[in-house]
Amino acid sequence: MTKPLQKTEYERKSVYINVSLSPILKSELEQLVNQGYFSNVSDAVRYAIHDMLAKFRAEGKLKPKKPPETAEERVKNATYAGSKEVEVD
Repeated sequence: MTKPLQKTEYERKSVYINVSLSPILKSELEQLVNQGYFSNVSDAVRYAIHDMLAKFRAEGKLKPKKPPETAEERVKNATYAGSKEVEVD
């Protein structure tokens, strides 16, 4: 039996964004969910974003960010995000 991976505090926190999709993309994502590839549309979108970012990192176009090491660093680097909307075509 394999031990489940433990996520760091940095990986556990989620932020919510609004994404606009065409009806076709939404339908295709729902189809993947219905076929059991993902548990919900959010998981499918997260997977796609992780995959895209991994490709950009591999090509050297995006440098990976390291989470702050200490609580003091996290507080020092914290900014108020507010409510932001992101539109994706």
